[in-house]
Amino acid sequence: MKQNLQMFPGQESDEKVVGIYHKDRFSYMAGLFIGFAMFLPVIVVFLNIPSFIFSAFGRFVVLLTSSYLLSVMVILLFFFVDNSLDLLIITNRRVVIVLQNGLFQREVKQFHLHQIDDVIPTVAGFLQTTFHFGNLEIRSLSEEQTILFQSVSNPYAVAKIVIDQRDQHLLEHDRIVPEKTGEEEQKQIEVEMQKDVLGEEREFFLTPAADELIEKSKQKKK
Repeated sequence: MKQNLQMFPGQESDEKVVGIYHKDRFSYMAGLFIGFAMFLPVIVVFLNIPSFIFSAFGRFVVLLTSSYLLSVMVILLFFFVDNSLDLLIITNRRVVIVLQNGLFQREVKQFHLHQIDDVIPTVAGFLQTTFHFGNLEIRSLSEEQTILFQSVSNPYAVAKIVIDQRDQHLLEHDRIVPEKTGEEEQKQIEVEMQKDVLGEEREFFLTPAADELIEKSKQKKK
C-alpha cells in the first residue's frame, strides 16, 4: 500500500503541498560581507605570527585571536541557522510559516486558506529590485493577525500562488452541497403529505415523487 510522503510535521494525510520556499540566497550577502570584514584582523595577525610567536605577548595575542575567531564562527553559524531554516509552506488547505529564532527556538505560524484576506508582496531597495526578492505579508480576515515572511524569491509570483489556492479552496467548498439520502428524502415527503392532509398550504415539494404520493393520498380519502 502506497503511503503519502509527509513533507513537514503536522501535514495531514490528504493535504497536498503546493510549494516550499526558503529565504533568497542574496539576503545572506550582508551577513557574508560582515563576516569577511570580521575575518580581516585575524588574517593580519596570523600573517605576522612568525615575528613574535615565541614571546609572551605573542602567545597572548594568538590566544586572543583564536578566541575572537571562535566568536566570529559562532556568530556566522547563528546567522546562517537563523536565516536558512526559515520556511514558507503553501498547501491546498493552509499557509504555514516556520521562523527560526536563534539556534534553539522555532516559531510556527499558519493561516487556513479561508482565513486569508489579502497577500501583499513588497520589493524595496536596490538589492531586492536587482535580484528579485522581497517580503510577503499575509493578512487574515481579522486585521490584527498578520504573517510576515522576509526575503522570499519572486514575492509577486508566490503571492499569486497563495491567492489562487485560496480562491480555489473557497470555490470548492462553496460547491459542496450535501446530497439527501433516500431515507431523508422519504421523511421530507411524509412531512409534506401530513401538511397537505391537515389542509396547510404547501409552498414547495422536494421532488415530483412527493406530488405523486400526495395526490394518491387525496384520492384514497375521497
